[in-house]
Amino acid sequence: KLRTDLNWNQEELEQWATAATKKEEESLALQKYTLADELKIKDLTLTIEDLTKLSVEKKTLLENEVTETKSNQTELEKLAERFKSRHDERRQSCRSK
Repeated sequence: KLRTDLNWNQEELEQWATAATKKEEESLALQKYTLADELKIKDLTLTIEDLTKLSVEKKTLLENEVTETKSNQTELEKLAERFKSRHDERRQSCRSK
């Protein structure tokens, strides 16, 4: 009977050791995946920051281009108006002669 009890205790001890080893392996795997996730999150956060800065820069450039284009358009409209006015004056002076 003692031998049977020892065999049962030995089997329980082996099962416990196997379970402990499995749990440790699972814990290490979880740590590995957690670290990988943290690195990926850090990388993605840096990418977001870089893209946000780039977006702000591009938006500023676009706003500057729009402002310059509007200014040039206004100046062109004034020149066209002056040209038309001068052209009309010449036409009037040619008719008068």
